[in-house]
Amino acid sequence: MNPDLMDWLKEAADAGDLHLKRMNFARDQLIYYFPLDVDSYNLLDAEQISFTDQLVFRFTKLQDLMGRKLFRLILESLDEDVENMAFIDMLSRLEKLNLLEDHQKWLELREVRNLMAHEYPLQ
Repeated sequence: MNPDLMDWLKEAADAGDLHLKRMNFARDQLIYYFPLDVDSYNLLDAEQISFTDQLVFRFTKLQDLMGRKLFRLILESLDEDVENMAFIDMLSRLEKLNLLEDHQKWLELREVRNLMAHEYPLQ
């Protein structure tokens, strides 16, 4: 395997791990407020809202990292030809390789990410 590719893959995986750790920390701070709806969100104090901000931010960052970088690097490291591969085809290939459980579920999470990025309230 190309040493640069291995470095890029490790860097992306490390970044993803950091996002996941920060998401889990924020989730743990809010666990007693889930499921969170508009009414319960409006009752949160400033510190609790900062944890929701962190959770949303890290979720969107992790989704972006996976979709724009990590999936492609994983397939390249397996000598897959991804240069002209459509994103949906990458997801399907990852699923066929048992590296992604359900590409449709990932697309649903991506839609959640897009909704959060465009509709998350600014306070």
